[in-house]
Amino acid sequence: MSSITFFKRPAAPMPSQIFHCCIQKSASRWLKGILASPAILRASGMEIHDPGRDFILSRRNRSQLTQGFPGGAIVTPLYVPGEVFESIPKHAENWRGFWVMRDPRDMVVSRYFSNRYSHELRNQDLARERRELEQLPFEEGLARMIEDLGGRTSELLRCLDSWVGMDRDPRIKLVRYEDLAGKNGLATMQSILGHCGISLSRNAMKKIWRRNDFRKLSGGRDRGNTDPRHHYRRGVAGDWRNHFTSRHCRLFRKTSGDLLQRLGYEKTGDWCRC
Repeated sequence: MSSITFFKRPAAPMPSQIFHCCIQKSASRWLKGILASPAILRASGMEIHDPGRDFILSRRNRSQLTQGFPGGAIVTPLYVPGEVFESIPKHAENWRGFWVMRDPRDMVVSRYFSNRYSHELRNQDLARERRELEQLPFEEGLARMIEDLGGRTSELLRCLDSWVGMDRDPRIKLVRYEDLAGKNGLATMQSILGHCGISLSRNAMKKIWRRNDFRKLSGGRDRGNTDPRHHYRRGVAGDWRNHFTSRHCRLFRKTSGDLLQRLGYEKTGDWCRC
């Protein structure tokens, strides 16, 4: 009787680097906390590398973008436009990356509350903006933030637009904040880990998810229960509908053009029912 030998298929090599790319106000620090969980670091065999902040809105730290980042690291969070990410030297060809987008209408609302109340005052520009917002009624302050998207913070909209179609490279996965914050958040996170070659049991991932849930990070509040002065303010998608007036809708359409359609958040430009 002849014996049959079964050969185990060799496991795919772990990526040389993992890049968590994102836009501001897309739960970047929350995701970094998840990626830094000991179980994920053990499974990946990597270390966390935080490149610092303000790559999109500042020229600081740009030397890192030309020199590249360490191999064997999860680079998180990295606030860069798509074309800049493509230009970063990679440690090897088997890197993986994912980019987290967010509905820019929610992004501007979150940015208002953050700059008005909770954001650390790291520089004089932010301190000056907070003083200005403190002097304005909410509707005027939010309008100011939307108008800024067509001026001094226009890099944010350009960054969102620059990632459209970047997943033509199979090493890049595009992810929506709304999916991570929604009822299928755990499954979305598992799909990110799978894309990055990180194998973790569902039970292990559930434990990590519970340790980083909104209630614990927000001081005991459920998602949707708002504290405007807390970094984890509300934790739900679609909050722009609670704050945009018809004026805000007009301003946003003027500054963003067809970006919502390009990102897949709306099918047509007739999205406001204010």
